[in-house]
Amino acid sequence: MVGNCKKFHFVKPGETCAVIAANNRISTSDFIRWNPAAGSSCTGLWANTYACISV
Repeated sequence: MVGNCKKFHFVKPGETCAVIAANNRISTSDFIRWNPAAGSSCTGLWANTYACISV
């Protein structure tokens, strides 16, 4: 996760990078750039953790 994150989202089971991005009106590419541990195909996104949705 980037160090300058200003807003977080609690990841629920079953959510994907694309769904979180769309629900927060950001691009999937921004989401992945701000959450590099998720990986380019979003396989590293874990439920019950926080993800950055704004910088």
